[in-house]
Amino acid sequence: MGSLEPLGDDLPDEARELAAELRRLFAGLEVSVRRYAARRHRDAGSISRYLNGTRVPAWEFIADLLTDVAEHRGGAATPETMEHLRGLHCRALAASGSPLHRVELLERQLVEADRMARRSAVRERALENALLDAQHRAADLETQLRQLQAVADDRDWARADAGTALHPYDDPLAALRKERDQLKDQVEVLSEELKEAHTRRIRAEQRCNDLERQLVTAEEEARAEAARGAQQEERAQAARTEALEAELRQLRRRMAGLDDQLDDRPDGETEGPVITVPVSPGRVNRSDAMTPGGLDRRYGFENFAVEPSNRFAHDLAVAVAEVPAQNYNPLFIHGDHGLGKTHLLHAIGHYTRSLYPRTRALYIDCERLVSLLRVPETQMLLIDDVQRLDGGNDRAPRGAQQQRLLHALDTMVAAGQQIVLASSRPLWEMRLAPELYQRLKGGLPVGMGVPDDETRLAVLRTKAERERLNVPLDVLEMIADRAGRNIRELEGALVRVTAFASLNRSPVDLALAETVLNEKARNPGAEITGEDIIRATAQYFGLTVEDLRGTNRARVLVISRQIAMYLCRELTEYSVPTIAAFLGGKDPSAVLNADRKIRALMSERRSIFNQVTELTSLLLFS
Repeated sequence: MGSLEPLGDDLPDEARELAAELRRLFAGLEVSVRRYAARRHRDAGSISRYLNGTRVPAWEFIADLLTDVAEHRGGAATPETMEHLRGLHCRALAASGSPLHRVELLERQLVEADRMARRSAVRERALENALLDAQHRAADLETQLRQLQAVADDRDWARADAGTALHPYDDPLAALRKERDQLKDQVEVLSEELKEAHTRRIRAEQRCNDLERQLVTAEEEARAEAARGAQQEERAQAARTEALEAELRQLRRRMAGLDDQLDDRPDGETEGPVITVPVSPGRVNRSDAMTPGGLDRRYGFENFAVEPSNRFAHDLAVAVAEVPAQNYNPLFIHGDHGLGKTHLLHAIGHYTRSLYPRTRALYIDCERLVSLLRVPETQMLLIDDVQRLDGGNDRAPRGAQQQRLLHALDTMVAAGQQIVLASSRPLWEMRLAPELYQRLKGGLPVGMGVPDDETRLAVLRTKAERERLNVPLDVLEMIADRAGRNIRELEGALVRVTAFASLNRSPVDLALAETVLNEKARNPGAEITGEDIIRATAQYFGLTVEDLRGTNRARVLVISRQIAMYLCRELTEYSVPTIAAFLGGKDPSAVLNADRKIRALMSERRSIFNQVTELTSLLLFS
């Protein structure tokens, strides 16, 4: 699963053309199928089938792929490319007989019917205005006729000879009567056209309603078909897994003594390739408190006792769980027994699955991991008791097992999957192979205690690189030394310094950082709350708090709401579910999406950058 095969000879021409075009696009991303699946939170097997032509994807997948390729290349998809892919997709759906084809056709028909309904409504309004104008003009002419007739009747000489006296008024009266009659004819014509336009609009609206009902039915049929296909795929996957496990049992019997031989190999000697296969959940030894991924339901962030000594490790664990494989990968947590390392591992898995339900997280003991012949198939690997690979003071380091762990790290990081490790001993106290030591150190090692200068500086550098902030190293070192002892204080100080520099159009240097940090020390002020942020955001954009917490999808409201979510993430310690609930019970994924979107827009649009920095400055310095 997750690999690309040559396009089969039995593929219909339409499916082959679409798959070939999708492959060409996908190649432009320069990533593996598994890594892209993790990035988009999709199933790697489904993406492989789309690219192999054995299944026609929904248009949403193609649109996402086009967007990702355009972003990777620094451009935008052309209308011609979109139309070309639309045609290929439509023909492939038609040839497949998929219910999605009917959905696609109905959607296009609905778009056309909606366009006709809107055009009919515009035509109807224009005719109504024209008719009203003609009626007003006709009424004005009637008034002019009566006034002119009255003037003629009031003349003294009109009594002598009416025929002769009215002669000077004959031409104006005749002209007015003619224009009045023409307007009456025009009113009649406009009235008929208005009736026809009204009838067309009503028919167009009825057509839209009929198509909507048909579309709902077609979508239900498509979902049912997709569910049947998923069930068939699950059964097929279960059969493949069972066959692979049978093969695995045979291999284990044949290779029973191999581990002891491998332990005696030199540290630098590596093993052959490791093949990735699924691990059956039924083989995990767990009690009722355990999930299929080995996660203990008793351990979550909500019941983790946060103290000054473990706050930094806790905050980093939350950051990894909220955005896996983005910031700190691998994350290496170390500390004495009983300080909560295992609790954090389980909490990371639970929190990630609550935000991304389709994510597979596996908690596993390090010795168990390196005893497997294959790397477990998962998107998040939580490895405990890494210190056991050291072998103790009286034994040589276990080189073969360390090489297996190194291979697992390389495989998962390259595929865009998150790894978190826990150890009762720090890296520098363990005898590890140089490659493994550098790999673990290259992520982020953090102790269950007050962080040292190197760790705090690593966090700041990661955030500055992620946010594309141009902050000199000496300023980062000053912030790391003086800003605080937890991740929120560190990142908050960096945000304050860069926001103050942007507000004053000044470069970020030591003098400016000194001013901001000293001001904060002299006047720490009250802690910024979600209420502060939502009130300031509403006032800044001329909205109400109820608007931001509501469900209206107007563009200005959506952007304002997303900025409020972003600021809550940056300036408070609220969790993602808390922010979601605070802003009207939104889905937690909406908060993460808003955070990513505003970060991206700040680097693309000067207006968004200015709005965010001005709001940040108002909240921090007002």
